[in-house]
Amino acid sequence: MDHYDIVIIGGGLAGLTAAKTLEEHNINYILLEKNSTIGGKQRTDTLDGFQCDHGFQVLSTAYPEAKKTLDLDTLRLKPFSRDAYCYNGSGFTRIAHPFENIITNITAIHRKLLTPKDLFIFSKLAFSLLKKSTSEILESTEKSTLDYWKTLGFSSSCIYYFLSPFFKGIFLDNTLTTSSRLWLYYFKQFLIGKACIPEQGIQAIPEQIASHCSPNSIKTGHEVLSIEKNTLHIKNADSIKSKLIICATSNPAASTLFHFKKIPYQSVSCFYFETSEPLIKHKGLHLDGSKGLINNFHSVTHVNPIASPKNKYLLSFSAIPEYPERIIHENEIKKDAQRYFGNQTETWNFVNKYLIKEAVPVQQHVYSSIRTNLNTDHILMSGD
Repeated sequence: MDHYDIVIIGGGLAGLTAAKTLEEHNINYILLEKNSTIGGKQRTDTLDGFQCDHGFQVLSTAYPEAKKTLDLDTLRLKPFSRDAYCYNGSGFTRIAHPFENIITNITAIHRKLLTPKDLFIFSKLAFSLLKKSTSEILESTEKSTLDYWKTLGFSSSCIYYFLSPFFKGIFLDNTLTTSSRLWLYYFKQFLIGKACIPEQGIQAIPEQIASHCSPNSIKTGHEVLSIEKNTLHIKNADSIKSKLIICATSNPAASTLFHFKKIPYQSVSCFYFETSEPLIKHKGLHLDGSKGLINNFHSVTHVNPIASPKNKYLLSFSAIPEYPERIIHENEIKKDAQRYFGNQTETWNFVNKYLIKEAVPVQQHVYSSIRTNLNTDHILMSGD
């Protein structure tokens, strides 16, 4: 039986970051990942020359841990433009970053998507958040995100056509009962940073972290079946003994190993289509707050040109199911997209789709520090 100072269960971002830290401190460890590849939810497929991430995912250049852990320059980040195109049932209206392009936002007022009061609230809130630390934000008065927007006084059109689809795409929460603390945190990140895609896809992030670890310290295809005190029993492999166990899995996987209650998760479906013409010619995100299936979409090719073959274009659509068991099919997305593109959707080629059932945990309560009674002298919980 092999012995280690620390065993990490899970090869996603949390587990790999723990491994990188232990490597830097010359601590004897091993990371066990049940799948054949590392990365967890951060995965990228290349299909017929098209680069498809497992779900629409971005990296903000403002994330504190990203700046601390990653070499952002080496990732060759491809930024989205800092604006959004909001669909109101008849067409799209552009909304710009609160500190940029005031003319664009005045146009949004004329089109009745925003009000002067909305712009005032955005500006006042932005200046306030820039003065606050992350801890202060995560210790602020908490209510649901939707109730918080209403308390601030945002107009119904701003909430319905801009704020709701934008942050539903992050929280994957159709009811917007996610903690207002989390909304404030993300709002600040978008104020001071840029949303980007690594040139080689989202999987480049875990691969970069893993490159700092000894290859012999990361074992894929090693599923932990059970834990008995400090002994881990591995599927089709010898058991391992460890002084400390870091559990960096999703909550459902951890609950099976440690026998505690599962928390609910939000799900999302992501669809990729190939077009022969550049139907979108900018790097902005399109939002749809109407009652269609599609929540947001963008041109992957215009954000990251190497994500598709020459003279071909890749569109990404995200849809949040009304309930977890709802299966959305690609033909439903093509039909829904006719509201924007008309019959051009009939010429699109389907590339791939991803249903991520456990995308992010439901987060109605968020704190500035970890609150759990699961940590012991030999078990440390991490990840979701």
